Amino acid sequence: MNSVKQHVPEWFSAIAIKEEKKEFELIGPPSFFLDKNPEIHTGFEEFDLAEGALATYAKRDTYPIPLAEDREGYCGDRHFDYWLTGLKDFFSIEKILNDQGVSRDDICSVLDMGCASGRMLRHYDCQAGFKNIWGADINLKNVEWSRKFLSPTIKLLHNTILPHLPVEDNYFDLVTAFSVFTHIDDLEMMWLAEIRRILKKGGYAYITLNTDNTWDNMDEKYPIYIDLIEQRDYIVEHSEKLVPGFNKNPMPSEKLVFTNTWGKVYNTNVFHHRNHIQENWGRFFEIAGFYPNNHLIFQDVVLLKKTD
Repeated sequence: MNSVKQHVPEWFSAIAIKEEKKEFELIGPPSFFLDKNPEIHTGFEEFDLAEGALATYAKRDTYPIPLAEDREGYCGDRHFDYWLTGLKDFFSIEKILNDQGVSRDDICSVLDMGCASGRMLRHYDCQAGFKNIWGADINLKNVEWSRKFLSPTIKLLHNTILPHLPVEDNYFDLVTAFSVFTHIDDLEMMWLAEIRRILKKGGYAYITLNTDNTWDNMDEKYPIYIDLIEQRDYIVEHSEKLVPGFNKNPMPSEKLVFTNTWGKVYNTNVFHHRNHIQENWGRFFEIAGFYPNNHLIFQDVVLLKKTD
């Protein structure tokens, strides 16, 4: 049996997620899908991969793929596509860091904040071979899945919404956070300060965001657009704005938060104007670059560097 307990104290549910979970079901590793003509929506055109390269990468990864219900719903039943989204994001990290003069060999310690069930951790292990890999997530189910099925050398933490990680100062070369600050409102600056604390001098944070670019360009095909329209009856503020075509007007503020009433935590969708990032996040880090539409088509990447 897995170790996720059924009882959730009320105080705990206000700062973290501990879902009820029965025994995990498994499907095969990535290579299991290679000969099954999987439905693929993830393109790699910008990386100029050699013929047969995907098969090589898939065979390096022998870990099972989690079911959609155990991976935040990513890609539905397109299991191989789910694995590919992580591989593509891994390539994007490498390319962007290479442009900064940072190679794979320069990175030893890496933390993936909001690691879910290891979408990125598996690639940090199988493709990069980073020596010191950490993952943290607010949902205990995700942490337990990763602990049970990924490498035992990966260090996993069940964090809370409170901006603290039990890690020493100046520890990581790289911190990644995919679709994390898209759900952080009140404690945003405290979490930035915590990332700054645990990064080494010269280290980087690779963070994906919904920005004003997302706002201006999303349409009815974008998951975030669909979610906002479908959830408008449960949104505390700005719900009157959420009618079809709501984003035809500019973002009404430089940080825009849509808060749902159906949860105590992980219940916001946040948009950041790039001016907000420059003015506020730039107090903690050097803004090393913005990379539009770099994650899930609609999220931008901001690359932060700790310089002192």
